[in-house]
Amino acid sequence: MFVPQGYDLTALEPIGHLLAVDLLLIHIGFTLFLKVGILLPVICMIDMHG
Repeated sequence: MFVPQGYDLTALEPIGHLLAVDLLLIHIGFTLFLKVGILLPVICMIDMHG
């Protein structure tokens, strides 16, 4: 990670950590969204035919 001179790395570290957590949560949320988006119609179709 490139840090401009004058910036304190320890001050930027929590921000980087939060961004990593955010990206992880977004990834998990997107994965769940995809699974629900695929599974929900399938379950509904089975219910209608059953």
